Amino acid sequence: MLDRGYIRIPRLLFQSAEWKERRIYSRFESILSLYEQAAYINGRFVNSRGYAVSLERGQLVTTIRLLADLWGWSKSKVSRFIQELRDSNRDTFRIKIETINGTSATLITICNYDGNADEVVINGTTNGTDIGTEFGTTNGTLYKGNKDIERTYGEINTHNLISMFTNSCACVHKERATTYALYCELANRGCFNEGGECYNIGLGMQLIGCMWRRFSTLQSSMIFPLTLHQANSICEKFDSKDITRVLERMANTIGLEKKRKSVYHTLRQWLISDFEVAKKHEANRKHIYPGKL
Repeated sequence: MLDRGYIRIPRLLFQSAEWKERRIYSRFESILSLYEQAAYINGRFVNSRGYAVSLERGQLVTTIRLLADLWGWSKSKVSRFIQELRDSNRDTFRIKIETINGTSATLITICNYDGNADEVVINGTTNGTDIGTEFGTTNGTLYKGNKDIERTYGEINTHNLISMFTNSCACVHKERATTYALYCELANRGCFNEGGECYNIGLGMQLIGCMWRRFSTLQSSMIFPLTLHQANSICEKFDSKDITRVLERMANTIGLEKKRKSVYHTLRQWLISDFEVAKKHEANRKHIYPGKL
């Protein structure tokens, strides 16, 4: 079969009411569901019945029961389907299946994930002090051509626009569209570009920009979005790689906005938990159990 390229599906689609609607999944929808649940960055930790599992890109941890409930299938049908995908010789979609010792959980690896999934944009080298590099930067042209935004904010100087944007980030739900429009205008001006115009944008501001670019669902759906003051606090205490990994987890957690109100408190709690799980996992890995005498 000829390679005709790929269609990039926005992750926001999986947060839509149409996708979340309770139904019996088709086989195709079930494959999409596996893609949605898979980690798209390396090093994501999940806790499976007390076991810390480090996921690589294209991996997910689940159970037959959870998939059956999500897809509206019987457990036996899910089991047959998963084994069929594992044994398939086709190039479009294949998986590997491993059972996590001591649990009923299954580690699924999508073999050709890098060929089919979304690209992770990471410019330059990554370190704990360059949050803009770790989160990726806009190219200054993503939102170009939006005449409404240009007419509304085009005459405002950039310093004032940044102030308007940071103030708007803390507004109630009805103001989120305005916040996003302000972000778009700042992105058009290159304010979030690596090596672009510099307006003393610190790490916290880079994180806020990343939130509206890559994790806008969290900012728009939760009652209390991340503010600049909170973003600065997060960046002071945690490494940018960990922040990215936890934000990805939050964005992929179905129904999070119904259970949690604050982006900041959820992000901070999950970062602390993520750090503790990683530390425990590392300690367990290094521990040598004595043999019988």
